[in-house]
Amino acid sequence: MIQKSVVRSGESEIIQSQNVTNAGKINSRVLISQSFEAAEPFQGVAFLMGTFGEKQHGILQVKIIEQQTGKTVFNKSYNTSTFEDNKYFCFASEQEIDVHEPTMYEVLITGKLVQPGLGTTIWCSEDDQYEKGILKINGEEQSGDLCFGIVHDYKETMGWGIFARRCEIILLIAFFFVLHCFIDIKKLYEFVYQNRVWIAIALFIFCVANKFNGSSVSQYDNYIQPGEGSEYVSPLFGTSRSIRSDEWLVSVPRSLSAEYTDYGKMNDIVRATETTNLSASGLYLNYSALAKPADWGYYLFGSEYGISFVWSFRMIFGFLFSFELCMIISKKKKLLSVMGGTVIWFSSFNMWWSTVTWLIAGQAAIVFFYYFVREKRLAKRLFFGAGIAISAANFVVDLYPAWQVPAGYVYLALLIWIIIDNRDCLKNYRIKDWMLAGGFFVFMISIIGMYLYNYMDYMTAIMNTVYPGGRTYYGGFSIDKLCGYLISLTTPYTDFTNPSEMGCFYGLFPFSVIVFAYALIQKKGKNLLMWCLLIPAVIMGFYCIIPLPHTIAKLTLLTFSMPKRVVDVLGYLNVLMLVAALSELREVKRMKLPVGIIFAGISTGMAFVYAYGYCDRKIKLAFLMIITLLTFILEICLVSDVNWQKKNASQAVIAGIAVITGLSVNPLTCGLDAIYSKPVAKEIKKIVENNPKAKWIGVDSIITPDYLIACGARTYNSTNYIPNMEFWEKLDPLKKNEEVYNRYAHICITLTEEETEAELVNTDYIQLDLNYEDLSKFDVDYILSVDELKSADENGLHNVYSEYGMYIYEISKKKLLRKS
Repeated sequence: MIQKSVVRSGESEIIQSQNVTNAGKINSRVLISQSFEAAEPFQGVAFLMGTFGEKQHGILQVKIIEQQTGKTVFNKSYNTSTFEDNKYFCFASEQEIDVHEPTMYEVLITGKLVQPGLGTTIWCSEDDQYEKGILKINGEEQSGDLCFGIVHDYKETMGWGIFARRCEIILLIAFFFVLHCFIDIKKLYEFVYQNRVWIAIALFIFCVANKFNGSSVSQYDNYIQPGEGSEYVSPLFGTSRSIRSDEWLVSVPRSLSAEYTDYGKMNDIVRATETTNLSASGLYLNYSALAKPADWGYYLFGSEYGISFVWSFRMIFGFLFSFELCMIISKKKKLLSVMGGTVIWFSSFNMWWSTVTWLIAGQAAIVFFYYFVREKRLAKRLFFGAGIAISAANFVVDLYPAWQVPAGYVYLALLIWIIIDNRDCLKNYRIKDWMLAGGFFVFMISIIGMYLYNYMDYMTAIMNTVYPGGRTYYGGFSIDKLCGYLISLTTPYTDFTNPSEMGCFYGLFPFSVIVFAYALIQKKGKNLLMWCLLIPAVIMGFYCIIPLPHTIAKLTLLTFSMPKRVVDVLGYLNVLMLVAALSELREVKRMKLPVGIIFAGISTGMAFVYAYGYCDRKIKLAFLMIITLLTFILEICLVSDVNWQKKNASQAVIAGIAVITGLSVNPLTCGLDAIYSKPVAKEIKKIVENNPKAKWIGVDSIITPDYLIACGARTYNSTNYIPNMEFWEKLDPLKKNEEVYNRYAHICITLTEEETEAELVNTDYIQLDLNYEDLSKFDVDYILSVDELKSADENGLHNVYSEYGMYIYEISKKKLLRKS
């Protein structure tokens, strides 16, 4: 059944918004009441809901009564699964409640048939923020008040746009499964295999045309005028992830800022200071843009289609390259390659990091190189050669050595194996063949050189920062993460503090190592690929177990990385080793069933023990036990002497687990309406259009500064990916606090009457309490705030916009200068 989307819209007059605590889980044993005064007709109330990051099924009963007469003026039930975490939900109807004079009302909330779990709640304050009303829980008066508002101009419309797009996707998937009933399965999948590139291209075009992306930009609807905007402020499927702030809060706004500069050389929107666009946004339309093919959509189609281009390109072709690499390693074993490709690309590691460049670019370069060496037709060699140059350049210019260095070991090992394994092909190369290869090598170097030249200001600045520039690691104590593959499968469905760092590959460690050793022994050591993979595995394994001597760590370049990043790449290598080993097991004697049971038991037992420490709730433990048992059975089937149907089924099930859990991590979103359709976005753009050189700051939040640059406003305290030293030197000319601000950082500005002070709250978070008078030190024209500034007028700030909990102030510089 396809659930229709109801779009609830209305203007909420927010009465109390201080969300310090919550009212606790709402169920049938809890009755919450909040009294309030209404002086004019209204249609209901809006509450700031909390779901603890989880969907929960049940019923919430909401009733509004007039206190004096006891008359019920509103009574309606709501499914708790429709609530979103940290968003206002309108409990209202289109029928207006008549009010002719100030009248006291009381809203009553209780739960019915609420399933077990953390539960649905409502945010509230700790102290009395609303003097006219009283909050009671089960008849007991509380010290605070609910976060609520009175709803006017309420309407319910059918979200046909979201409904239609959901139908598109569901029908497309259903059509594929229906084909299994009418076409021989072997012929169907052979057709898919033979036409995989064309199918991938068609799917890519479909996704971009519909503006589908996997970004968590819907998070903005939690902070910027919640519930306002178009129906597309929410995802089509899945849940936007607040933990992915590096993506939706940093990367996306910076990329969007480039469109306002026409993707030119310089960008003065990010940090409100002129820097190269390549460092500010990652986008610059010149020769260096060849290094990042996933970004070409921005230059061709603009931001909304551009972000879809990025996500669709990475998700579709990233899997295709993972599959192709496994096909090479497994000697064309298709089902095994599907298993390997899905385990790699749809891993919780790759999905929680919003797909990583070193995976898609490195694998693409190796695949293109393999086919370039073996191909004889000129047209295809030209295509493969260009693919090598662009993909290898993409890998190099990613400029995150923590992953690049260990990944470089893996790809170098594969490169050496391909060269040795195809030495007969290379012996037949003529001068024109070597000239062609040399030409593509020069092409690759030229792309890298141009990119690094345009990126030089960033590289110079970041190396001189305290964080992240001043970091050196020598390894040790991270190998246990390889056992995290069981618990990582649960991260999309249950709450964890930092699921991104928990993400890993479903590589079945240490079972994979046992199988690898067994296969190598059975082959009597006669397998060049396995030896090539073993060497980087040993180097990285030692680095992840114990700290290396400083000289060795420097010689291996692993000082540019860190243990928790090297172990990620080791997990990837572990999957490649498993694919290579399982491929060889088809040609050698398999393990006896009792032996397979013992090794599978040891492996899953270690993974279960590792995961058990994360199980702080029964639901997590239950999920873990199911996954552990299933994995135990799958491991037995993979290596033991059982029939081939069971072996093939086990590979298909592993692929299915990887796809389902991987796709559950990120939401499926349509466009960028969570940013652009907000009323405040339209006002910001209007101001920017009239005054494009105006400079802004966002206050009392780290969300508003980056939201501003997404709307084209030049903003001082947008995420300082490199420190804006010109800004800081005006506050600290003697550089006494350089340790605080000389770093990558989110900057939360709070305006105060007290002395200006900067505090390092976290490694990448600065709290700047800025005295009103110090605003005169900067050429600031506008301020965006999530709260009404009480001292605005006397400090030269004029309110020019106030709607749905967002405020824009224009600075009267004459008044500010007189005051200072």
